[in-house]
Amino acid sequence: MTKTHSQHTRTDNSGTSLRRLMLLARAAVAAFILLVAVLHVVSGEFDPISRFVSEYVLGDHPWLMRLAFLSVTVAVFATALLAHRALPPSRGRTSVTALLAVATLGTLVAGLFDTDPKAVLDTAPTTSGLIHYGAFMSSVVAFLAAMVVLWRLFARTPGWQEHARPQLLFSVAMLAAFLLMFSSTEVVGLTERAFLLVILAWLLVASGWFARTHEPASPHEAAVTRVTSTAGREAGPQ
Repeated sequence: MTKTHSQHTRTDNSGTSLRRLMLLARAAVAAFILLVAVLHVVSGEFDPISRFVSEYVLGDHPWLMRLAFLSVTVAVFATALLAHRALPPSRGRTSVTALLAVATLGTLVAGLFDTDPKAVLDTAPTTSGLIHYGAFMSSVVAFLAAMVVLWRLFARTPGWQEHARPQLLFSVAMLAAFLLMFSSTEVVGLTERAFLLVILAWLLVASGWFARTHEPASPHEAAVTRVTSTAGREAGPQ
């Protein structure tokens, strides 16, 4: 009885921890959206159709853009922790966590080093601009890789397979939005914002997956899981 109560307590505490991480991730996403929306109003000199979001750091309110970078860094980091704590141990989970950690670090570094104006970045970039661009690209590549690995992990992990299809859709949408950024320099600001919206949408949705899927199963579901697990162990390798 004591053992069962202790197990339920640990499960409840774990579920509470995951829900708090979910709320942190979603609050950070909301903060990023709000800060960037404010920057669109107070820094109207930057055309959102042709200028990168990060260029707002070059305007009259750089601290708002730095806060936005910090917010999205927190959102990615919280989601990485959610994935690590919610998913069952496997090489896939390790890979997803590591890739999201790289994406977190890349986003943080991109926020610490200011970008160059778009025209300068294309012709004579500064050291800060190169570091910013390199960190951003590293973060994007890590994020895209994490999306694909997570899709494959969902597809083969019992209890998570219902998320495989939407995860695949997110992966395709993110890759398409990223490639679209290189289609035309005249609307690169617009396509970059579309890419960011896909990322933000995934952070909002995935944080919910990780927090809710880990909630304790009903007694019937728990019994079925135990029977299946026992049968698998008894069958063993042939």
